[in-house]
Amino acid sequence: MTATDDLVSRLEGILDGGSRNISERYFEWIETTLSQTDWAKFETALDLGDFAHAAELIQWDKFDIEAELLNSFGKAADANSDYISTISAQSFRYDLKDPNALKWIEGHCAELVGQIDDPTQNAVREVIHRGYFEGYTTKQQAEIIQEFIGLSPKESERLADLATKLAADGVSQDDISRQIADEAAKSRKYRAGVIASNETSEAANRGQYFSTHNACSRGVIDPAKYEAYRIITNDDRTCDICLAVAGEARPLPAGVYPSSGDTIVKMHTSCRCAEGLRRISAKKAEGVIPFMDDNSEYKFSKIDVSFEAAHQKKTATSIFVPTVPVVEGVFWGHGIPVLRSFEKFGPESNWLDGIPVLINHEPLDPDARRVGQIRSPTPNEAERRIDAQTEFYRRYLTPEETEGIESGEALHGSLYLACYLNFESGVWTNPKTGESRIRRERRAALRFL
Repeated sequence: MTATDDLVSRLEGILDGGSRNISERYFEWIETTLSQTDWAKFETALDLGDFAHAAELIQWDKFDIEAELLNSFGKAADANSDYISTISAQSFRYDLKDPNALKWIEGHCAELVGQIDDPTQNAVREVIHRGYFEGYTTKQQAEIIQEFIGLSPKESERLADLATKLAADGVSQDDISRQIADEAAKSRKYRAGVIASNETSEAANRGQYFSTHNACSRGVIDPAKYEAYRIITNDDRTCDICLAVAGEARPLPAGVYPSSGDTIVKMHTSCRCAEGLRRISAKKAEGVIPFMDDNSEYKFSKIDVSFEAAHQKKTATSIFVPTVPVVEGVFWGHGIPVLRSFEKFGPESNWLDGIPVLINHEPLDPDARRVGQIRSPTPNEAERRIDAQTEFYRRYLTPEETEGIESGEALHGSLYLACYLNFESGVWTNPKTGESRIRRERRAALRFL
């Protein structure tokens, strides 16, 4: 097993173990909150219509995962230290008392309170008021509130809407309680998994980053000779987002990855990517960007999409927003600059028609939440781009998403496509500005996903 293989294997174990620990802490947080609260007094407060006091009676446990984060951070830093020792042929050990690391952990834990504790408590307060005005008995309301402990504001609102709908449909209160309990259990399990995997990968990534940065500052790794690069876990769970940027590099000690603008490899929630170190090739040291692999490789790529939200049209069911899904130019997407030529993608614009619009780059599968579709893609030769419309369906948008779209503020998204790359060096001159750039030209037609 190579040093890189060993590093990846150890990091995967850290992610699995850390996720389990944080997930357990999440359910402890819920159970402690429920057990510490006097629900009889809570019902009494509801009877009296004192909603503010009822909310204060919920004895919220603090969702504190600092110990779990520190554990994942430290184990990842240790694994990375062993990896650096092998790569550099020097003994290296990262000190977890590094003030920069401690500052990050403390700050991140404080941030989590604002992201998880506070919104969850606020959502429950809103549901307390809502339940009263929708005609629930205090006992029924207390039962439903207990199911909402630990849910996100979005899920709390969804389940509150579901309870209202079921009541309007004539469903008995006992059946409503059972359905809400079932849905809440599913939501808690899902939320626990997302929080656990996201926070564990964040801590592990930071452990790698801080230990590598420390190795550079101590002269163990020479930033002039080494660069950091993305290692993807290439299995059936690997997503197109990570696949598109496999092998992308950043300068040491504190450079960022071009595709994300961040110093860590994490691309999205639950990302399992790791960071490796490799020598900077002689070609790259001379200012020439090296080839990736062979000369005609099939790759996935991410394209930034701009929505001209200020010029939208609205109907009772949809919001139509002018969209520019593809524009000519030299872009980063594979760790090297690649030319996206209008002559190549313009004739293929019809394949964009009807593709779904998703939230947060989630994979396109039967469970994905589709919120709209690309409509009427048309090649615009004068502007060297494709013009289109995005139809957002109101019934699939949250109130916050609808408000964001209708506000007219700038919107951005991304489009994933598959194509063959032809790795030929050259210079592309922008026909509008006359600016020239190094490029690698795409070959053949694009297939939009």
